[in-house]
This record gives sequence, C-alpha cells and structure tokens, in this order.
Amino acid sequence: MRLALADELLRKTLPLLAALLVLVTVSAPAAHYVVRIGELESQGAYIAEQVAQKLGEEAVRRPRLWHYDSAKLIEHMGAFGRERDLHEIRVLDQAKRAIASKRAPGLSRTTPRIWSRALVRTPHGNVGAVWVSMSIEHARRTSMILLLPFFVLGAALAMLLLWFPQQALRGAERRIAALIDDLEKSQDALSTLNEDLERQVSERLLELRVANDGLRERDRRLQAVTSRAVASQEAERRAIGRELHDAAGQVLTAIRINLQLLQRATRVDNPQLEELERLSAASLQLTDKVMEEVRGAVAALGPTVVDEVGFAQALRRHCIDVADRSGIEIACHINSEVDALAASVETACYRIVQEALNNVVRHSQASRANVSVHCDPSILELTIIDDGVGFQQTSGTSERHGLRSMRERAELLGGRFSIEASDGGGTRLGVSIPLATPEASDREGLAQHG
Repeated sequence: MRLALADELLRKTLPLLAALLVLVTVSAPAAHYVVRIGELESQGAYIAEQVAQKLGEEAVRRPRLWHYDSAKLIEHMGAFGRERDLHEIRVLDQAKRAIASKRAPGLSRTTPRIWSRALVRTPHGNVGAVWVSMSIEHARRTSMILLLPFFVLGAALAMLLLWFPQQALRGAERRIAALIDDLEKSQDALSTLNEDLERQVSERLLELRVANDGLRERDRRLQAVTSRAVASQEAERRAIGRELHDAAGQVLTAIRINLQLLQRATRVDNPQLEELERLSAASLQLTDKVMEEVRGAVAALGPTVVDEVGFAQALRRHCIDVADRSGIEIACHINSEVDALAASVETACYRIVQEALNNVVRHSQASRANVSVHCDPSILELTIIDDGVGFQQTSGTSERHGLRSMRERAELLGGRFSIEASDGGGTRLGVSIPLATPEASDREGLAQHG
C-alpha cells in the first residue's frame, strides 16, 4: 500500500520552494544593485559639487567670462576622468542653457544613467548649475552576473529543503505501510476469531435456550403440582373445618343442652345436690370454652367467612376481631376493585393478612397497624404497616415459618413479597400479585380443579 505522502508534500511545498528560490536568487543582486545605485548617486553629487565649487571660484574672479573658459572645464573633467562610471558633465547658465558639456569616451546618449546636480554659487547668488550623469550599466551588469550564483545557491537550498523531508516521509511511508499490513492481518485474524466466537455464542445461546425452556417447563409443572397441593390442602382444611363444625359442634351443643337441663334439675333445696350443681356449672363453662376453641379452629382451617360475606367484608371483620382481642388500633383500607378477584387470590391474601396480623400481635409490640389493599385490573397491592419494635428483633422459629409461608403464597401466584424493618422503626410488609395473566389463569384453573 502506497500512501504517496512524499508526492503530497511535493505538491504542497512546491510553491513555497519556488518562492524561496526566487527570493534567494533576486535578493542579493537586487540589494547589490540598490546599494550601487546609491553609491553612484553619491559619487555624481560629489563630482558635481566639486566642479560647481571650481566654477564658482572662477565666476567670482571673472563674473562675465567664466563660462567661456572651456579649458578650465576640460581641466576639471580630467580630474575625474579616472571615474569608471562617469558618463557626462554638463554646465548650464542661469537661463538653463548649456554652456559646456563633456562626455566620457565610449559612452553614448542611450547608456542608462542617473543624474546629480550642484549649483554654481557666488556671493551674489547662483549663476548656473552643474549636472553630472553616472552610468548604471556596470552596476546592472554586475547585478545580473550575481543572479547566476545566487540562483544556484537558491536551487541547492530548495533541493536540500525538499530532499530531507522527502527521505523522512519515504521512510515513514514504508513503516506506516508495514504497520497497515500488520493491522490488516490482525483484523483478518480478529474477524476470524470474532466469527468463531459468534458461532460458539450462538451454540451456547441455543443450548441455554433449550435448557431454559426445559427449566421453564419443569417450573410450570412444579407450580402446577404445588398449586394443586395448596388447593388440596385448602380443600382438606375446609373439609376438616366442616367436620368439626358439623360433628363436634353438634355434639358439644347437645352436651351443653344436657348440662343446662341437669343444672335446672338440681336447683332444689337439697344439700346433697349442691355439689352436682356446682360440677354442672363448671362443665358448662368448659363446654362453652371448647365450643369457642372449635369455632376458632374452624375459622383458621377454612375461611368460610370469605365465601359467605366476600373478601373485603371478611378482611374488615378480621381486622376488627384482631383489634378487639389485642387492643391494637388497626385501620383497614380496601378499594372497590377487590370484589371481582379469583378465589385463589382471595384465599392467599386473607391467609397473608391473618399471618401478618398474628405476627404484629405476638411480636411487634405495636400500638397501631394499617392494612391496605389496592387493586387495579392488572395487579393487587397488599401493604401491612405497624409502628412496633421492628423486624430484626423478632427472629423466632415460628415467625420465620410464617414469613416463609406468606412468601410462598405470594410466589405461587406469580407475585412478589417484601418486608422492610429497622430497630425501633416499625415494619412494612408488601405483597404484589399480578391479575388476569395467562399464568395466573392456569394456576387458578389448577387450584379450582386440583
């Protein structure tokens, strides 16, 4: 690969070198010519002054006849005849008429020359003028002769100024060309490596895609199995709750009625029956307590109240019940969109609120709590906030199990579970569950038909 830097430099510097050549060639001869012209002007002025001085002296001695004395003029001309560049001496009277003239031999009127003038002075004033012309032919010839050596000098200087950068640029061109060749080879090698890397990445991406699809399918199946298990568990809990309510509840009710009848039968003035009456009253209290426990177990095993009065009303009732039992002020805020939720979402949210409020009562030492349910067509947001001692101080095994249960219930529905707490700063529990998604619909169907 040829960069042609030297050719480009030649094109760029050729006008500059030509100007340098002209400057070196012309400058010295021109300077010599100007200086020589100045010297000739000085010489001419000096000769004119000397001749004018002599003529002035003659004019003083012979005021009327001095300009007829041609011999004196020739004498003065002979004094300066050795001047090589002297061309002509001319004397003019006061009326500017030529009264004497002398030209150097071998020089014609067409010879290039310069003139200098001096006035012929007397005590009575100027009586004439002396004009002296100096030939510039010799100065011109000498300057022209000087052009040749200075042209050679300028040409040599221009060649040197061109040769050194040309050599440096040619060397740089060779090195740059070698570097470019190496770069092209490196680029070819890099391109080959890049193609190989892209092929390997494509293969790995394909493998990862296949593996990811397999994991996604296994995760879907696992979620389906888990959903069926949770649905089965909820159904089993409801069945146990119904059995307790229908069987044990009826039996306990019958026992309570019998105890009440026995208590009425023993209300006579018979000291022997007083102990029996006391035992009947104690048994009646125990029966009421067991019935209350059975009702609590039935409510815990299956939230039938959700099926009976709806999710929103059941949640409000539960908050009121917890507030009455614990003395904690609990505010419940539910928007109107929660009336059209899937059964699995309602059950999961109700269980999460139950577990969260249970933790608030047992561990938080809070005085106030806030339960907020906000629902729009795409997502349900459940938030529970208390002003207790903070999550980090409540690290019991039962609570860890409860948090894990709440997290699993949220994740089974494709949601997110978060809890934020700090020492003395209270606790904030948040649950986000997506609604009306294909995955949620599948899980809902599995939960209902599992």
